[in-house]
Amino acid sequence: MSYFKIFLSFIIFFFLGYQAHNYKFFPINKFILNNFFPDNIQIPKKIFVVSSNITEKTEVDCPKPEEALVIIGFGQSNSANSVDYNSKSTSNNIFNFYNGKCYIAKDPLLGAEGDKGSIWIPLAQELENLNKKIVLSTFGIGGTKVNHWLDKNNLFQFYKDNLNSLKKIYKNPDILIWIQGESDVQTDINVFNNNLTTWINTLKNDLPSTKIYISGTTYCKGASNHLVVKSQNEISNKLDINYIGSTDKFIGLTYRYDNCHLNEKGMRKINQLILTSLKKTYFAN
Repeated sequence: MSYFKIFLSFIIFFFLGYQAHNYKFFPINKFILNNFFPDNIQIPKKIFVVSSNITEKTEVDCPKPEEALVIIGFGQSNSANSVDYNSKSTSNNIFNFYNGKCYIAKDPLLGAEGDKGSIWIPLAQELENLNKKIVLSTFGIGGTKVNHWLDKNNLFQFYKDNLNSLKKIYKNPDILIWIQGESDVQTDINVFNNNLTTWINTLKNDLPSTKIYISGTTYCKGASNHLVVKSQNEISNKLDINYIGSTDKFIGLTYRYDNCHLNEKGMRKINQLILTSLKKTYFAN
C-alpha cells in the first residue's frame, strides 16, 4: 500500500472518530440515520395495502349503537393482521366494521394491513359475556412512526377517513387501543415525546368520550428502547389516558414467530394486559 493510501485512510478514520466523539454514537448507522435522515424532515409517504376482500366475508346489519361495544384498534403491525393465529367469531356477536358496513368478524380483519390473524377477535371473545355486540374497527399499518399518523400528507387522512366512517353510525366509540413504537426506537426521545403528546391530544380531541389505551411497545428482532416505553407510560399518565403496560416483556420465539410479530402465546399475553387494564378502568363500575 502506498504512503498516500495510508495517509488517506488515516484521514478518513480520524474524521469518523471525530464525528463519533461529537455525536456520541455507536455504531456508525446511528450517525447515518441522525444526519442524513433526521426526524424533523418529512418522512416518505407510507405505501400500504389493507385487507379489503369482502367476498369471503359475511355482511350483516350493524348493531344498534345502544347494543354495541365499539373498539378501535390500530398502530403498527402487531395491531394489524400480523399474528400467526387466525380467528373468526364463533357466536355472530363480534363484528368487523369496514367502509360503513359490518361483517361477521373473521381474520384477516378488513381495514388493517396484513393477511394473517390479529389480537382483536380473541380479545372480543373474552368480552362476549358483557351481553353486548362487539364492533371492531381496526386499521393498523406496519412500519409506521407516530409522525406518519400526524402528517396530513401521509396517514393522517387515512385515520380521519376511518374515524369519520365509523362515527356516522357510532358517534361515540367506547374504547380506542393504540399499539405502536417499534419504528420509533431510533427517534430522538424529545422528538418522540412531542409527537406522541400531539398525537394523543389529537385522539382526545377527536374522541372526547372514548376511553383511550396505549401500550409500552418498541421491541422487534432484538431492537428496543426503554426510553420510548418510559415516555409512553409517562405521557399516558400526564394526559390522563390509560397505559396498559409494556409488551416488550414478551419477546423471543416463545411469543413471536419471527422475533417481532406475535404468535398465539404472545397474542394472548398482550390481550391479558389489555383485559387487565380494561377491568380496572373501563369495567370497574
